[in-house]
Amino acid sequence: MPEAAEALTEEREFFEEHFEEYKEKYPGRHLLIVGRQLMGHYATREEAVAAGYEIEGIDAMLVQESGNRPPVMFLPTVLSA
Repeated sequence: MPEAAEALTEEREFFEEHFEEYKEKYPGRHLLIVGRQLMGHYATREEAVAAGYEIEGIDAMLVQESGNRPPVMFLPTVLSA
Protein backbone atom coordinates (compact mmCIF):
# COMPACT_ATOMS: atom_id res chain seq x y z
CA MET A 1 0.00 0.00 0.00
CA PRO A 2 1.45 3.45 -0.89
CA GLU A 3 2.60 5.93 1.73
CA ALA A 4 0.32 8.95 2.19
CA ALA A 5 2.92 11.32 0.70
CA GLU A 6 3.10 9.18 -2.45
CA ALA A 7 -0.64 8.76 -2.83
CA LEU A 8 -1.93 9.63 -6.27
CA THR A 9 1.46 10.88 -7.50
CA GLU A 10 0.91 9.32 -10.90
CA GLU A 11 -2.63 10.73 -11.18
CA ARG A 12 -1.56 14.23 -10.09
CA GLU A 13 1.32 14.27 -12.58
CA PHE A 14 -1.02 13.15 -15.37
CA PHE A 15 -3.54 15.86 -14.41
CA GLU A 16 -0.82 18.54 -14.50
CA GLU A 17 0.53 17.33 -17.85
CA HIS A 18 -2.95 17.65 -19.39
CA PHE A 19 -4.20 20.64 -17.39
CA GLU A 20 -4.55 23.11 -20.27
CA GLU A 21 -5.94 20.51 -22.68
CA TYR A 22 -8.64 19.31 -20.27
CA LYS A 23 -9.41 22.87 -19.11
CA GLU A 24 -10.43 23.72 -22.68
CA LYS A 25 -11.86 20.36 -23.71
CA TYR A 26 -13.93 19.69 -20.55
CA PRO A 27 -14.66 23.09 -18.93
CA GLY A 28 -16.23 22.75 -15.50
CA ARG A 29 -16.40 18.96 -15.75
CA HIS A 30 -15.22 16.62 -13.00
CA LEU A 31 -12.45 14.38 -14.29
CA LEU A 32 -11.97 10.81 -13.08
CA ILE A 33 -8.31 9.81 -13.38
CA VAL A 34 -6.90 6.39 -12.55
CA GLY A 35 -3.18 5.94 -13.02
CA ARG A 36 -2.26 7.79 -16.20
CA GLN A 37 -5.67 7.46 -17.80
CA LEU A 38 -8.69 9.75 -17.97
CA MET A 39 -11.57 7.37 -17.25
CA GLY A 40 -14.32 9.90 -17.87
CA HIS A 41 -15.70 13.38 -17.25
CA TYR A 42 -18.88 14.10 -15.32
CA ALA A 43 -21.18 16.98 -14.45
CA THR A 44 -20.72 16.53 -10.70
CA ARG A 45 -18.06 15.26 -8.31
CA GLU A 46 -20.56 12.75 -6.96
CA GLU A 47 -21.12 11.25 -10.42
CA ALA A 48 -17.36 10.94 -10.97
CA VAL A 49 -16.82 9.26 -7.58
CA ALA A 50 -19.71 6.85 -8.20
CA ALA A 51 -18.24 5.92 -11.59
CA GLY A 52 -14.85 5.36 -9.97
CA TYR A 53 -16.32 2.97 -7.43
CA GLU A 54 -17.73 0.89 -10.29
CA ILE A 55 -14.24 0.21 -11.66
CA GLU A 56 -12.99 -3.08 -10.29
CA GLY A 57 -9.43 -3.50 -9.13
CA ILE A 58 -8.41 0.10 -8.52
CA ASP A 59 -6.70 1.17 -5.32
CA ALA A 60 -7.04 4.92 -5.75
CA MET A 61 -8.55 7.53 -8.02
CA LEU A 62 -8.34 11.26 -8.51
CA VAL A 63 -11.49 13.30 -9.03
CA GLN A 64 -10.76 16.88 -9.99
CA GLU A 65 -12.72 19.67 -11.63
CA SER A 66 -11.02 20.65 -14.87
CA GLY A 67 -9.39 24.04 -14.78
CA ASN A 68 -8.90 24.04 -10.99
CA ARG A 69 -5.63 23.66 -9.11
CA PRO A 70 -4.40 22.09 -6.89
CA PRO A 71 -5.92 18.65 -7.39
CA VAL A 72 -8.13 17.47 -4.57
CA MET A 73 -7.30 13.91 -3.57
CA PHE A 74 -9.90 11.24 -3.04
CA LEU A 75 -8.82 7.84 -1.77
CA PRO A 76 -11.35 5.02 -1.61
CA THR A 77 -9.09 3.08 0.77
CA VAL A 78 -7.51 4.06 4.07
CA LEU A 79 -3.76 4.59 3.99
CA SER A 80 -1.67 3.44 6.94
CA ALA A 81 1.21 5.56 8.19
